[in-house]
Amino acid sequence: MAVPASAPSYTGSYVQQYVALATRAYAVTYNASADELVIVGDVLPQGLPGMQGLDPTSLAVRWSLSTPSPGNAVAVSDDGRKAYIGLCEQRSIAQIDLAARSIDSVFPLGNPSQELCAGDIAVRPGHATEIAATALLQNVLAPRSYGTVMFANGVRLPLEVNDPNSQFVHIGNLGYTGSAVIEFLGPNALIGYSELTSNPQIQRYSASSQGLTLTGLQPGADLGMQMTVRDGRVFFGRGVVANAADMAGLGKFDDCANTFLPANYNVATPDATRPEMVCVTSVSDRQRENPQDVVLEIATWTLQGQRLTRHSRLNLRDVIQISAPATAEVQMLNAIVLPGGQLVLHIYDFQNDRVLVVALPMSTLKQLEDKPVHRGQFTQDGTTIDWLDVPASSTAFDSARNRLYGIVPGAYGPKGSSVVTVDAATKEVLGFILLDIEPKVIKLSSDGQFAYVVGNDVVQQVDLVSMTRGWSWKAPDCVVSSIAPRPGFAQQVAVMSGDSVRLIDSGVETSRVARDWIGLCWPSGMNGYQGQALFTSSDRLIEFHTDRMTGTVSTYAVSSAGLAAQAPIAINFVIGGAGFTNRVGSGYVYNYAGDVAELSTLGISSVASLRSSYESDATTGVAVDHIAAGYNETCSCSMLTAFAPLSTNRFLAVRQYFDGVAMFDINAGTTKAGRVLMTNLAIGSSFLDPTVLDASTIAFGQWSPVGEGSIQFLRFGF
Repeated sequence: MAVPASAPSYTGSYVQQYVALATRAYAVTYNASADELVIVGDVLPQGLPGMQGLDPTSLAVRWSLSTPSPGNAVAVSDDGRKAYIGLCEQRSIAQIDLAARSIDSVFPLGNPSQELCAGDIAVRPGHATEIAATALLQNVLAPRSYGTVMFANGVRLPLEVNDPNSQFVHIGNLGYTGSAVIEFLGPNALIGYSELTSNPQIQRYSASSQGLTLTGLQPGADLGMQMTVRDGRVFFGRGVVANAADMAGLGKFDDCANTFLPANYNVATPDATRPEMVCVTSVSDRQRENPQDVVLEIATWTLQGQRLTRHSRLNLRDVIQISAPATAEVQMLNAIVLPGGQLVLHIYDFQNDRVLVVALPMSTLKQLEDKPVHRGQFTQDGTTIDWLDVPASSTAFDSARNRLYGIVPGAYGPKGSSVVTVDAATKEVLGFILLDIEPKVIKLSSDGQFAYVVGNDVVQQVDLVSMTRGWSWKAPDCVVSSIAPRPGFAQQVAVMSGDSVRLIDSGVETSRVARDWIGLCWPSGMNGYQGQALFTSSDRLIEFHTDRMTGTVSTYAVSSAGLAAQAPIAINFVIGGAGFTNRVGSGYVYNYAGDVAELSTLGISSVASLRSSYESDATTGVAVDHIAAGYNETCSCSMLTAFAPLSTNRFLAVRQYFDGVAMFDINAGTTKAGRVLMTNLAIGSSFLDPTVLDASTIAFGQWSPVGEGSIQFLRFGF
């Protein structure tokens, strides 16, 4: 493919001007010393393998160099003297003299009989001729992370001083759980990560002229396969930011985590003068009004406050040049933010089977307009559905004021990262309360004056009367796994985090006790959400969590003296489903599978069945009620997501399906049910955790990672 001397420029609705270069670049990096982009792959005329240096603004080609085979990975030394290219076809790495524009050497990655490919390369800071490289094993059904090795001038270094026969750093007996992406934290420390394993972990290595030594492991699921180190921080592809020194999480930005398109996002860091990070997400064509659009969502976030500061859109339709009735999709491969705020995107164009390198100044991005809120209503199978096109990831209901409150994700735009207030009677939006955090869960105080919002490791209070933010409290080391406002004490909230339960009063920790189980301490800002908690009375707190294949209810006494742990109660539940969190609500414990147990008002001294129709555990014989699916009972995707007692013998149960919601009115052993197909949901959306409003009405929010979604009110015609 012939590469033009300069790339054509384009304009868009949300960006003044950008340039795009069609090429066969399989990897892109930035050489700060020469202020240029370096691309490798089949980038030479006629699609021949080679590497090129590009002007970072115009993308004009400055120089070219032929390589033995197309490069799949590239890295440049910090002094700009050397570049290194992974050559998968030759199972080797090429060392390049950038000043002479020549190849110094080509050396094997490992044993020639092994089908190894350099998945990533990192140059040791201050040592231009020393590199670390990851080895991906290619002769299996899927690439596996085989190990990590260091070279000096093409010569493999021993891993340890007295271990000359070692070739790779292995983790585990099979050696298939090494790093896939690596970055040097400094001349003597390397960090690695891989999702090409059954147990993703962050690996830490010490580095020297003798090679690498594995020094530590840390859980790190769902971080993404891109990683950037800058200014003492590590930025992972799915929106996690961690402190490089100890890998403590600093922030988690869920709107970067497009789990339905797992390769279609990337996080990069801007220059040191901008305390932000950038998220670029490609949007499925099913999430666009015009299928001819090829859209990228671009957001910048303030790390300190974890708040969206700019949310824009780049439409590549003119670049892709699609024609009806064809649709187009793109996949984000990488993104780089250059000094001065220049954004470089590395994109795969499925429509034309090519790669695009796009450059645009961040300063030209325009913020998406404030979206008007639209309402709608329709009836389906006797169920009336009212909807508002405001996405919400969690809802809470104040029956005294008849207000529904929802958590709006940051991707929604200027009104994102907020609490939305809705009149439950008229279905009108009364206002948005902007937050300093990216919200996840909302709980209300018993008097309805305050909302408590969880944002990973932060709890923020919101005054719902004045519609202003109140105090906030940050967990010292772990994410917040659950919270529970204390009845009768509007300023107090119990917080579960790591191995501790804390009582927070007016933003100050007043009491702390150890949990009676070993809570997984995800570092602050990283993934991890376990258990649910609530107060059964002002002086008793309970928490339900899963331990292997059984559940446990933890109990804590609460008084003016603080918290005091009490004996836990075992519940013979199996886990509702892999990855699902079991629930506690209204004095009853239940899970997604449909198992329900009543909690005694005498301090959970017994577990009783709800009614005479129940299933008994085959081992213990303890009674456990089971809310059957009612519709399509063999469908494993059906989950019990809400349960509420209306009276002594009457209960409401809500089951959720992949395509709809069903509500069950269980009255003295007689069950009435209604179901509705949710055909108006945003593609790729989540709509868990419905809120029961009354005997026939539920409400819930649903949202997708690109800011689409709605708040739904379902009134079943029983």
